[in-house]
Parts: sequence; C-alpha cells; structure tokens
Amino acid sequence: MLEQLDTILWADLTACNGSAAPVPALLRDLLSHDFTVYEHAYDLLFHTLYNQGEVCEATVHAIPFVIEVLEQVEAIRQVDLLFLLGHVARASYPETYIPELHAVERQQEEDAVRKRIQQARQRRDAWLQHVREEVSDGYHSYLHLLTLSDTSVRVSALHTLSCCQSHAPAIVTALQEHYSDEQDLVVKACILLCLGELMPPGTSSTTLFTTTLTQETEHLLKVAAAMVLAKRMREATPVEALDELLLVGEHPEFVQEEFRHVPWVVGDIMTTLSYIFRLMGLAIAPRVIPLLTRALAHVDGFYAMTFVSNLLYFTCAGKPVEKGISCDMLTQTQRMVLHALVESDQVWEIPSNINHILTRFGLPFGRDNVHAFLHPSGESGKTAG
Repeated sequence: MLEQLDTILWADLTACNGSAAPVPALLRDLLSHDFTVYEHAYDLLFHTLYNQGEVCEATVHAIPFVIEVLEQVEAIRQVDLLFLLGHVARASYPETYIPELHAVERQQEEDAVRKRIQQARQRRDAWLQHVREEVSDGYHSYLHLLTLSDTSVRVSALHTLSCCQSHAPAIVTALQEHYSDEQDLVVKACILLCLGELMPPGTSSTTLFTTTLTQETEHLLKVAAAMVLAKRMREATPVEALDELLLVGEHPEFVQEEFRHVPWVVGDIMTTLSYIFRLMGLAIAPRVIPLLTRALAHVDGFYAMTFVSNLLYFTCAGKPVEKGISCDMLTQTQRMVLHALVESDQVWEIPSNINHILTRFGLPFGRDNVHAFLHPSGESGKTAG
C-alpha cells in the first residue's frame, strides 16, 4: 500500500508548519507495529496538515493516503484518523487583521498589498475546496466502517460522513437504510445528526425528524431530532422540540451518559442546549432563561464562556445594555441572572473569558464590579473570591 506516495514532490509543497518533506515518512509510520512510533507520527502529521483551523497545500495531497491507511488499521487508529479527516474538512480561514495595509503611504503600495492578500486568500480557498472534496471522496470507506463492531469507530465515521456534502444523496440513502438496523443508541443519535447536515431542506426531511421526535421513546434520539430541527428551522422550530430540550435540561440524567459520546455536542450538555436555544431566537427567552440561570451553579467552567454568552444573549435581548444604565433600571430577570452569575464559582474559573462576554453586553468588567453594580449602596451580599 501507499505505492503512489513517492510520486509526489512533497518538499515542494507548503505545510502548516513549514516544509511537507516529512509527510511520506509520517504516513508510513501510521502503519507501524510500534504504537509509540504511530502516536508520534500522528501528532506530527496532524499539525503538519492542520493548524488552528487552517489547512495547507500538503493537506490536499495527503488526504487520499490517510484514507488508504484508515482502511488498514485497528479501531483506535481509525478513530484518530477520522478525527483528523473531520477537522480538515471543517477547516476555515478567519478574516484576519492585516497591519501591512496601515503601514503603506501611497495608494499604489496599498493596491499591491491588497492584491497579494487577495491572491493568498484565493489559494487558501482553493486548498479548502480541494480538501473537502478529497475527504468527501472517501465516503465509501466511512460507510464501510459502519459495519464494524466498535461503537467509537461508527460514531467517528458518522461525524466525518457529515462533511461529505458532494456525495450527500448516496450517503443519505445508505444511512436511512442503516438506521433501522442499528442497535446502539449513541450511533442512532449520530445518524440523525448526520442526516440533519446532509439532507436538503424541505418537507420530507423535516417530517423525518418531527416523526422521530414524536414517536421515539428514547430521550437521546428525541433530543437529537430536536437539535436537528432547531438547526434547520431556527425561529420556526416546533414547540415539541423546545419542550423536549427543556425537559432534558431539567433532567440531564436522562441522556448525560450517552450524550458525552456524541461528537456534535458543544462542551457539556447544558452548554450544548444553550447553543441550540440561541438558534431558536429571542422569542423563547421566558422559557429558557430560568433553566439556564439555574444551570450556572454547575456549568463546566471550561465551557462557561459559551454558556454565559448564550444566557446573556437571551437576558439582554441580543444586544448590549444601555450605556450608563444603573442596577435599578434592569429588569427583574436581568438582576436575577447577574446575581446567579456572581454567585457561581464555576463560571469564574477562567475570569478573562467571562469578562470578555460581560464587556460585549455592556456590563461591568470583573466579578467584583458586577457585585458592586448589583449592590450600589453596599448592601450585604457575596463578595468576589
């Protein structure tokens, strides 16, 4: 295998961390019988082909060989390689600040700089498109992995399949056939979430998820269907989907153990729910704010930035509070949320993240200042720790 590996001039290709010359050796080491050698090669290859959300020229050429290796290795390596394939397929280039534009004095120089930036973006966009096509072309291999006994491999294969938009019709047909035969709840939930990303909008696809929501008895499958409906329908999400998400929010033990194995989650279960609620718009604020406020007491500090951002989105009606506003000008709900925010030690595990969100919504910077804002006359209350 990998017979064509040396037909590519790797040293002439751009990698995310410099030269792509080491790529052939790293790909071969993925097959090593020594797992330590494999781990070292995988780590280096990952950062050679993908770095902070970006891919490179070498990524395009390496993907077919990664898929070839995927078909030959054991489950633990298959999960790793699917993780890599999913990441490169979801890569994107941020719109970065270009200080060079502010250093030029003449229009001619500025035009030249802009042209270079545009050319660089065009090259990167081409790489992204080619990488996504190469990953998508491996869909037969990912579908085959669904026949294996290892649950983690099947889940990872579904997450990668969800990136294969160019072969969506064939994948959708295969997954719909597989769904009724699949016995594992987590895998079935992942099939629903994968279908949600691949099926085109329309009545037939919406019916699939609404039927699942109303007829399934397992909460994990009902939640997966509700998540898909929220992503696809936003403000028009059926009330039954919101009801199920609220129920699971009140009783996370219904799905918590299985939910942590689903790769579509955004952090912990409550952070994921907060993200899904936000997709559904401000109209549901009265129903979700009490639940999310109570969850502040036990939210995972690592994901608190996302959770607090979503909670304050509802609390502040999606915009910063009025400049110079005082505590007595806040609504009762806003004061309740801010009190709960100050009281939660977990939220403040990474203070800089929360301060960033507070500033975005026009609120005082820092736990002490939020406390002082809520107690302008020095009334008793919990002091910041």
